[in-house]
Amino acid sequence: MYLLLLILLVFLAGSCYVKDRDLFSPILAVIFPIIFSVGLYLMQWSSYYKFESISLVFLLLIFSTFTVGFMTVRFARSSTTNVSYKINYDSLNANRLRKVIHFLLYSAILTFIIESIIVFPPLLSNTPTFNYMNFGLPIIHHFISLLKLNCVLTIIYFKITGKKKLLFINLFVAILFYLLIMARLMIINFFLISFISYFIIFRIHIKKTTFIKILFVSFLLLLGFIFLGDLRLGNVGENYIYNISRVDFTKIPAPLALPYIYITVGIQNAINVIESYNSIYYGSITLTSLSPLININPGLKAFQVTDGLTTFIFGTKAFLDFHYFAPIISFIEGVLIGFLYTKALQGKSMYVLFFLSFLFPACIMSFFSDTIFNSSFAIFLFSSFLIARYLKNPQTN
Repeated sequence: MYLLLLILLVFLAGSCYVKDRDLFSPILAVIFPIIFSVGLYLMQWSSYYKFESISLVFLLLIFSTFTVGFMTVRFARSSTTNVSYKINYDSLNANRLRKVIHFLLYSAILTFIIESIIVFPPLLSNTPTFNYMNFGLPIIHHFISLLKLNCVLTIIYFKITGKKKLLFINLFVAILFYLLIMARLMIINFFLISFISYFIIFRIHIKKTTFIKILFVSFLLLLGFIFLGDLRLGNVGENYIYNISRVDFTKIPAPLALPYIYITVGIQNAINVIESYNSIYYGSITLTSLSPLININPGLKAFQVTDGLTTFIFGTKAFLDFHYFAPIISFIEGVLIGFLYTKALQGKSMYVLFFLSFLFPACIMSFFSDTIFNSSFAIFLFSSFLIARYLKNPQTN
């Protein structure tokens, strides 16, 4: 049954591409990584993994209804979409844009300094794992995350003015901070946002040579992911890696064990929840996760394959909230994402900013963690709204 659902997901993804002709469609960003992740999971290379066909089918059903919800919005338009995302740059005030970029940049620097005084940056400490787990203050830490939104803004500023200085300054500061706090996924997301934003804002068609370059950069990011992981763990050997991953090194090389477990463990953790979790929250988990001030701890630690592997794939929160009605909730979430994507395609500046800086990378990472609908969703959407209104050129009113 799960094989049929995988085939269905491929068919639905193909239908969405035929409809929108957009390689950056959020539904493609969700479907193909999850298919890749499930494919690796089915290899069962870790002794942590206990294959449960029915639970896996339920997870894939959640992704399927999410896709159908997305398609409900997109296919409501009868004609095939000519991909746009084209903002009316004449409506944006370049001087105000520069001020916003400066504000986000200085806010991130100040936040990082304050947080570094409280907890030393993990990369420079003697206890990188402990410092990594305790680095960052509630709420204001989002200013460092908003460097990703600033990345999109600096590329737009480059588009409008032809000036690259702010683009490179923001790039340097973001990568430096993310390296110092050893935030590997944030580094990957930042490069994703940089590439996608540049292609979309400058309307560059992806050719074969460009695609090869993207694959090469992706390979370098994978190597960097492995390297930073080793640094955070203290350059440990095979025994320590085995204790974390329980991967059979006769089937996969030791350096790839951690990437393998990170790519696939969210599936097993979610299956553990589906198999054994009894409490139901009636929407409160999803709603409170959207708030940076309120947080409900559903006590998922007991359902992790091991203490250090804490991620649960997309759909886990929907299950916690509504159990076996989760596919209905994921359908509604798909409708919402379809709406936001449609607005971005129409060139609405607020939605383009949100799509490029948060929604697209969050959709790609849905195979890894259930973080599409979290506090960052609310903060990035609200920030995009405020910035879009502020940037509107008074002369265009």
